[in-house]
Amino acid sequence: WDATVKYDETTLYDLQDYVVKEDRSNLDIAYEVMLKYGIFNMPLEEKEVNGKTVYSVGEGYMIISLNDEITTEDVAAIAALSPKAVVFKESGFVNDNAKMNADYTFKRLGIDNVKCI
Repeated sequence: WDATVKYDETTLYDLQDYVVKEDRSNLDIAYEVMLKYGIFNMPLEEKEVNGKTVYSVGEGYMIISLNDEITTEDVAAIAALSPKAVVFKESGFVNDNAKMNADYTFKRLGIDNVKCI
């Protein structure tokens, strides 16, 4: 966090997809998510779901997907893992419909802890 930086409206709009510093890996972000959720003592493993890499925390307790072009099929494959919590990258969905369908899919399955970062 750099409180000295000042952005105008145009700059903020241009940075809307710039969520993290460029030199951070998805694994770095996954560990940060774990810290923020207070689950830093659970194991983390990479899994491939529907051809995309996701991070499984605590043997499936949480799934972290930091991919781009997340589709409804990707969401269904993640939901099939029955996680208690799911974290996506805000700009990762292929379109708004995929994001809305993801929310509906998880709620229908009783998975209420779904966040976008």
